[in-house]
Amino acid sequence: MAKKKSISRQVLLKAVIEKVAYEKEQNENDMRMEMIISKNILVMEEMTKTIIRLENLLVDLMEE
Repeated sequence: MAKKKSISRQVLLKAVIEKVAYEKEQNENDMRMEMIISKNILVMEEMTKTIIRLENLLVDLMEE
């Protein structure tokens, strides 16, 4: 593989080791990000419902 890439075995092994070492951390970061996004979606949905209720209330008050 190193020969195909025209690099030394040491450079190739170092790259492989670094990839493996950071893979777990990257997966954890991805999972955290997905949780944050999911929570944000829920909050945005609740805010949308609240805004709709407020709009309806304003319409009702303006009609009176």
